[in-house]
Order: sequence, then C-alpha cells, then structure tokens
Amino acid sequence: MQKDERLDNSSSHSGASNQQLAIITQLYNVASTFYHIDELFYWLARTIIQRFDIQVAEFWTTQGNSMGLRAIACQDASLPRHVVWNNQISDMAEHILHEQHHLTLVAVVSIFSAHQASLLNRYGLNYCCGYLLNSQPPGYSKGASSTSTASNLLFFRHAPPQNLLTSTGLILEQVMPIAKNRGLLVPAQSQMPSNPPQQQPALLELIPRRSQNPELLRTSNPLASSVDIANKQARRLFASIDGRKNLGELARTNGLNAKEVYEAVQLLLGQNRIEMYEPGGQPVKNPHV
Repeated sequence: MQKDERLDNSSSHSGASNQQLAIITQLYNVASTFYHIDELFYWLARTIIQRFDIQVAEFWTTQGNSMGLRAIACQDASLPRHVVWNNQISDMAEHILHEQHHLTLVAVVSIFSAHQASLLNRYGLNYCCGYLLNSQPPGYSKGASSTSTASNLLFFRHAPPQNLLTSTGLILEQVMPIAKNRGLLVPAQSQMPSNPPQQQPALLELIPRRSQNPELLRTSNPLASSVDIANKQARRLFASIDGRKNLGELARTNGLNAKEVYEAVQLLLGQNRIEMYEPGGQPVKNPHV
C-alpha cells in the first residue's frame, strides 16, 4: 500500500511538472501575439483552470486609488460574478500587493467574513491562495508602478497537493517578466483609465458570431442556447448576435454601455460561445478584450 501511494505521488508530481513546463513554453510563445497585459492575464487564467483543478483564477492590479480586476476565468460558467468579484475579494488582492507577499493556501472561512465565506462555500469554493506577481527582482517593491506588479487569487473546491501549488507558483513567476520583455507593461503615468473598452477603441467595430460548437448548437432556436448564460448582459448580447451587426450596433440594440459590452464579450469568449471578426470578415485570432 505504501509503495502504491509513493507511485501515485510520483505520478502526480511528474504530471504537474510536465504541465508547468508546457504552460510556460506556451506562455512565451503566445505573449508575442498580445497587445495588452490583460490579454496575457486572461489567457493564463483560462489555461490554468483548464490544466489544473482550479475553480476560479483572477488577476488584479491597482488602478488609480483602487483595485481593478483585469481578468477572471471560472470552471463553472454559471458562477455568478458577484461571488468572486466584490469588495472583500478586492481587499484581499490589495492586501497581497500591499504586503508584497504570497497568500498561502487557507480555508476561506479563515480570511473572509462569515457572509462572504458562506457565499463562497455555497458554490464549492472552499480554499483560496494568492500570489504576488512582480516584474522587478525579488524584494523590489518601493515605487513600483501599478503595471509592474499584480496579484493573483485562486479558488479551489478541495485542498490541492503541494506540488500543484508549487507548479502554479512557478508559472505565475514568469508572467510579469515575460510581459515586460514583450513590451506589455507601460509606465503608470501613461496608463489609460481603468475601463478596458476605452483602451481598445476598435472593439465596438468587431462583429461577433456564434461559435460552431456542436454542444452549443442543440437547437435552431437562437434563444435556447443562451438560457444557461447566467450573466444578464451576456445573455442578451448572445441572443441578439446575427453575424452581421458589430458590437456597437448590438450594444445600442440592447441598451448596453461600453463596460457591460466588454464584460459580456469576455465572458462569452471564455465560454467559447463566440468568435470575433473584423468588418472585412477576417477572423480576429486574439481579440483585445
């Protein structure tokens, strides 16, 4: 029995190490195709929840005098965003940046209020850890701009093995240095306001089309595949996509502002429900959202 357990642990460790190497290699390759740090954050958030048993991955940075959520990915697409995107979560991300220190894996009941912990537990988010991401050498923090440091929060259903946490941490250590080398970090004074759509003025000119995903094409009724989209704005946007109107037209049709459009598009892309196209019909490989 002890021999079997050692074999299982060895296999688990080898698997996590292989995933770590594969993700870091991919990270170096895809970083050159991105134009903004948020794209890198979003790609990595989606990748690590797909490769590891992580329920939620979030990336935060300071924006002005407050914390801003730059990217989020969830294994459960129906998870209401307010569960993991609120003031208490923001405060925890800010605490990591302020203390310049990682948050070791803990049960959510030990770091959040009773109400917030109960809310997280209700959706199977029982454990949390956090990482400090820094483009500077270890120990550097004083005077760092808001774009050279970030914090990452991960939520788990079950306490993960230590080798998975170690592999995840080693992957995250690469993010900011790679972003810096690729020119994705800009000085704080030249950074635009925190609303992502304002950073991408061409976003509203892009045309969304429903992905040709067999699992999503269960019926010809355009509303049927949108009923399981929890976010109201994303549901409305998805239902109105006809393959011809651009996001600006769809926003006016549905009464959505730029921020709501950005969040809805990010969610739908994360669920692989839509693809983006330029006005001339060319597919957008890496939408800047």
